[in-house]
Amino acid sequence: MHVLVVTADPGNRSFAASLAERYLAGMQSHATPAVERADLFGEAFDPRMAEADLALYRSEGSAHLRNLATALLHNSLNRIRFKDKIMQRV
Repeated sequence: MHVLVVTADPGNRSFAASLAERYLAGMQSHATPAVERADLFGEAFDPRMAEADLALYRSEGSAHLRNLATALLHNSLNRIRFKDKIMQRV
């Protein structure tokens, strides 16, 4: 089983963070082959595309930025694509 535990807790001291840690520990103690944690806050994940971001994305000469954004998107999709279970704790 491949498991992805998703958290978005700025302090990692909340009840949700505690639950995620306990869940991860339990999965690892049962020899789950692949357990991964995605800490969205720790990764500075921001799902918004501000007006300035959109303008930069659409501007000429921004092929590098589009390629980078595409690569980041593909990496994120691959991270979740082959998981059997996704646990979300916010």
